[in-house]
Amino acid sequence: MKSILITSSILILLIAALRPLLRGRIDPRIQYALWLAAALRLLLPGSLFTSAYSALALLERADRGAEIVETIGQTSIPAQSYDSARAQVVEEYRRQGVPEAQLTPSDLMAIDTQARELMRGPTLAELAAKYARPVWLGGAALMALWFAAVNWKLRRRLRGVRRIEADCPLPVYVTDTLPSPCLCGTLRPRIYVTPAALDGPDRLRHVLAHELTHYRHKDPWWALVRCACLCLYWFDPLVWWAAALSRRDCELACDEGAIRALGEEERIPYGRTLVGMIAAGRTSLLQTATTMTGGKRRVRERVKLIARRPKTVIALALAAALLVGCAVGCTFSGAPETPLDAQREPQLLDLPSRLNDLPEELAAKVSTQDTESGALTTYRLAVPADWENPAFAYILSVYSFQKEGFRGWPAGGEDSLWEMAAQSDTHYYAVHRWREELYPSGYEYWDVHRAVRQYVEKVLFSTEGVEQIEPGFYLNPAQPAYSLQARLRDLPAELQSDVVIREVDIPEDGSTRFAVSYWMKLSEEEWDAGAGHLANVYLWSETAFRSAFYEGDHSGMTCFARTDDHYYFVITQPTSAAYPRDAGPERYQELFDAVPEFVRETVLAAQGVEPFDTEDALTPTQADIRSVTDAIANAPSLNMALTVKQDDGTSAAYIRRDVTDYDSYWVRRLNTLAVDFEWEAFTDHIPDELLKSMQQDSALTISVPNGGPALILHQRDDVIWASHGDGKGTTLYQASPHNPEETLGTHPFLWPGPYGKLRGWFDEVDIAALRAPSAFIPDDGQSHEEIARAWAEGWEGAMAKAAPGGRYTCTYVDVRDVQVETDWPENSRRSSAQRLGQAVEDFGKTWFPFGYQTVFIPENGNAMNQLMAGSTEEYAVDGAPDRMLHAGRVGYMILTDQGWTCWEPGCTGW
Repeated sequence: MKSILITSSILILLIAALRPLLRGRIDPRIQYALWLAAALRLLLPGSLFTSAYSALALLERADRGAEIVETIGQTSIPAQSYDSARAQVVEEYRRQGVPEAQLTPSDLMAIDTQARELMRGPTLAELAAKYARPVWLGGAALMALWFAAVNWKLRRRLRGVRRIEADCPLPVYVTDTLPSPCLCGTLRPRIYVTPAALDGPDRLRHVLAHELTHYRHKDPWWALVRCACLCLYWFDPLVWWAAALSRRDCELACDEGAIRALGEEERIPYGRTLVGMIAAGRTSLLQTATTMTGGKRRVRERVKLIARRPKTVIALALAAALLVGCAVGCTFSGAPETPLDAQREPQLLDLPSRLNDLPEELAAKVSTQDTESGALTTYRLAVPADWENPAFAYILSVYSFQKEGFRGWPAGGEDSLWEMAAQSDTHYYAVHRWREELYPSGYEYWDVHRAVRQYVEKVLFSTEGVEQIEPGFYLNPAQPAYSLQARLRDLPAELQSDVVIREVDIPEDGSTRFAVSYWMKLSEEEWDAGAGHLANVYLWSETAFRSAFYEGDHSGMTCFARTDDHYYFVITQPTSAAYPRDAGPERYQELFDAVPEFVRETVLAAQGVEPFDTEDALTPTQADIRSVTDAIANAPSLNMALTVKQDDGTSAAYIRRDVTDYDSYWVRRLNTLAVDFEWEAFTDHIPDELLKSMQQDSALTISVPNGGPALILHQRDDVIWASHGDGKGTTLYQASPHNPEETLGTHPFLWPGPYGKLRGWFDEVDIAALRAPSAFIPDDGQSHEEIARAWAEGWEGAMAKAAPGGRYTCTYVDVRDVQVETDWPENSRRSSAQRLGQAVEDFGKTWFPFGYQTVFIPENGNAMNQLMAGSTEEYAVDGAPDRMLHAGRVGYMILTDQGWTCWEPGCTGW
């Protein structure tokens, strides 16, 4: 971030300095476009290329400046006053029997040294390293909330406004809640005018021309870019200044664009309208809507430019373009790597001796030694040999590894950490230490530990040719990048246009070495709604892996590889896909499959990584169940049967045959059935009580046709019959939680059992089969409303026919208030037609939008949770039964060869 702040500051200052020189001498739109360079520099991570003339390279040559910054960073914040620290030291001498009156001059000097050591607190560099990132992220989060609040407040003020007829391609509304007209909205832009704008046709025409120019210039989108910069760099006053200046230039560019649209003869009348309509005051920089507000000086500036009619001075424009181009080249490039010179090799060879050359204040407390394990040096507390536990004297070790043939840090066990890694051209360097909980308590030890660590950092990172890197798992050096995490973030070309990398929290307990999160390229609003998440990849410790795979529900997880130091690579994917509406499920599914494939290929190509199958760790019982579930998952078709026990003791059967369209989510849940539970096999004798209970229990059967493998899952007793088919016998197993005290004692309502784990699969198949007959409505010349009603009644009415206890089952369903949209604005028709793949002129002929209300009563809590949506509300009508709900649905009807069918039914709007 430091490089971005430096280079962006240079660009901002340059553009701001050019503004008064260019104003009135070039087209204001060109002047406004210059701010794009600053925005790109703020939002693009890293540098695009390296150059000896980059701003960073030039700054690196200013050694004096770097030394000043380093000196300031090493400034210590006093932990206490000198008098207080000296009093503590003197008190310690007194307790040892040395009164202050008997102190010698050497004792007084030692007391002064010890007091100053006690005074020393953390340095500014340490505070920055510890708190800078949390403060930055916290500030960015608060800014994002402020941004949301500002724009939400504006939207609230615009509720209930009146639409007016106007010769304008965008909807126009009149409101008296705003000080000036504005253009509001990015995806669905609308123009809002004040009553004063309606005083005359010319005034309204000028106002609409102004706001339409904002629309043509895509200014609401540029406002979002400006707000993103402010949220990320909330602490930088230059960014706020740049945002304010760029918004002024935005209005100047809009004025010039509006006059071009109106005609040159309208320049002076437009200026008069501007003076009459601009409201005094300021608008928040975080507001995306364009408003006509400003102070007297800004109004004077805009009117002056309108009257002067800016003319481009070619020579000045070329000079400015050359200057800005050079600045962009210098600020978008990074400093080249320093070549190996005669100074680096001696420093690298001398590194062990320099690490052992402790400063005087540490040498009295710390001993150094070389070890047979290959460490450059090991630091220990200088304690007596008969100390109670000599192991507690260990502070840390510094290791060096050749890059050639490097296979990752040696296995240090769960009680140790590798951290603070560095590299030279030929070697890796890392610090090894214990976890905090293993160290002795007491401030003295930690003061020494911190001082030793700071000394090692200073020696390592002041060595010519050594640079800091992440202490994660590293690749074969023959690969383009050493860090496996870096390679996983380096997406292939075919994914870069649609996939982005997002940050993901990593536990601080050492259970995860790294994590990478993949998402579709979407807006922040869609991300906030959970749309577009594709996969996460983790490198887990063995403890974390076993906890996730053998002690809990691991639906959506795949463990496919491990390292030779017992770390496991795990891919997790969302079990309920939330894909963006514009991209559609097809592209989402393509990326959903492609990203894990890229991850597997990248990881398995790394040295020190071997394939891993969770079946290798299965117990015999789990392996037997897994063999049945695998056979079922790989079968071309399945039969499903649900037997529901009624309250009167009778049974009702619901059967679905030849199920062929397997949802990958349910296949994953089926495949994890074996390891999700502890299993007891009944091979010799089944208790009579269990047999009797099973006879009175609901059961779900999933089987391969014609005598193939089968599972019968009983609801109440958590038992399954597992059959390999072809007469190979059937075994009864009973499931229990991996951690029964925690699962059943703390959250018993979350215990699904085998039946609950797979019952939802039958419900999905059941509702799909019930809806299939009415999925296509024959085109018999009926009205659009009749078509929509017939489809909606079939789609929603299927829930009243679903099997009892299911996630879609309702005791009452009714479709009401079916409405067909016939009068849509042209822009809405165009955007919808593009998404549907239909022609705009076929609106109302081969496609049309519609909506309706569904009134329903969920049969059970599971169905209520499944069917609740953003528009679902209690049906508050006199006489309505308890638990009756209603929800609005919308969709598109499209005419196909099979008849009319609905596309995108939902509750979120068209």
